[in-house]
Amino acid sequence: MSDLRQDLINEFNDPDYRYAYAESFLNTKIATQIKTLREQRGKKQVELGALIGTKQSGFSRFEDVNHSVWKTDTLWKIARALDRSEEHTSELQSRQYL
Repeated sequence: MSDLRQDLINEFNDPDYRYAYAESFLNTKIATQIKTLREQRGKKQVELGALIGTKQSGFSRFEDVNHSVWKTDTLWKIARALDRSEEHTSELQSRQYL
């Protein structure tokens, strides 16, 4: 077994290390998903910020991989805003073909 692999096994045996790793991984994943979905929908931070009731600077922190305070109600607002923008985009696209 390689030294690197053994070092990782030893580190993951420590519950505090496992928790810190999982927390960091999840924070990065959430922030990256928010940014990716926003960009896929062609929206700006200021637009989604307005939909959830915050300024662009407030919304930008949700796309920061170092952000670590996630409120469930805020995540729901972001999810709704992203779905809403997707619905509006689909609606506009379907009207072009009528």
